[in-house]
Amino acid sequence: MRKPVLLLLLVLTAAIPATSHSQLHAQVGPAVLTAITESKAARSFRLNGSAMTDDPTRHVVSLSLYFPGLTVSPPYEKVAHYYTLSTVGVGELGVASSSSPTPAYNAAVPISSTTTAPGITHSLVHETETVKVSLGSSGVLPGGTLTIIISDYLSTRKLNADGVTYTYTNTTAYSRIDVDVAKLLCNDASIDSRKAFGQPNLEGELPGDPNAEARSVNFGPWFYKGGLFVGNMPFASGDQSGTARTQLYVASGGTGTLLGATLSMLDRGTPKQATGGCEIGVYVPAATDANLASAENTVTWSNRWNVLPRSTPSDPKDFSQDPISAFSFSTSTVNDYANWSLNGTFSVVPTMALSRLCLALTYEPDYINQGAAAWRYFGSKEHQALLASQFPDNDCQPRVWRVGRVSESAW
Repeated sequence: MRKPVLLLLLVLTAAIPATSHSQLHAQVGPAVLTAITESKAARSFRLNGSAMTDDPTRHVVSLSLYFPGLTVSPPYEKVAHYYTLSTVGVGELGVASSSSPTPAYNAAVPISSTTTAPGITHSLVHETETVKVSLGSSGVLPGGTLTIIISDYLSTRKLNADGVTYTYTNTTAYSRIDVDVAKLLCNDASIDSRKAFGQPNLEGELPGDPNAEARSVNFGPWFYKGGLFVGNMPFASGDQSGTARTQLYVASGGTGTLLGATLSMLDRGTPKQATGGCEIGVYVPAATDANLASAENTVTWSNRWNVLPRSTPSDPKDFSQDPISAFSFSTSTVNDYANWSLNGTFSVVPTMALSRLCLALTYEPDYINQGAAAWRYFGSKEHQALLASQFPDNDCQPRVWRVGRVSESAW
């Protein structure tokens, strides 16, 4: 296995209006954290000015930061307002605009030798733009600490009494933010509503046992087609799986004030009986759920959490019935990491979401009532152990990326 190499990437995306962020997630210096995503990267990003090279084993976990616009009150007028983002001692920053998606790279220039380590790089970010700051790795992607320095430059002018000339004022403020990006691995088990005569083997076969009674099945140690699954298979499909969900048991960890969290799962595609798209939501059981203590090696459909997906959410949401967020799958295999924000459209991560999570079809009752087929496979802890040298399967155990603010200073 290749030794992981930590990089830091900054990618500039298209500008978006400030009104789309009426519900803010968390402040990160002058920026707002709006999303945490994990994805495979088609290329490795340059270190020390070397050329870009293809690296099919590389992937990143990214923090999306939005910089709201600034309004200046009369008699002052805004001439310019932009930010310079820098990293401390971890690789280069790549910048891509909506008009020029090819990453460009800047020289390494410290903002201040007293507050940053040699070798940092900066990149210009204009207000109302969203950027991604990422940890990357060739091989298994660990967590880590991101240290970001932001300089905030503002230039204003004021019309003088002569009505012709202006007085200009330029100011620069600095923020340093240390962010902990923790990878919280999950124990995992899928469940479905079928009844079987005996326990299936790990490769998906359901051997009959004439001496066994029909009972719900525990799929905790499975690795068939990834090991985890969510969906609905009506009897007419020829598959007797029935309705399926995945329950996840999140490890504790992470430091700093919680800013946000995201569930990440490696998609493994669909069976031939269900090649259409579907939407899968992430739910949490209630703290009072009678089956909350059910474990990976004992959970079945009979002792599942009391999660009841419904088509019409309540206000406020009940996350045992309404998804915190949802991911829409296309008809093709994603073959990448699917992400579910645990902030949803709210600023607070539900407490139970850092302990117990359930994946289910968002319109599960409709699929059941209409006899419709939908199914997705995902990588599991057991599947990862089976393919320890093959990317991305060697890093497919379900995980929650928890982002916490460790420290923040301004000058």
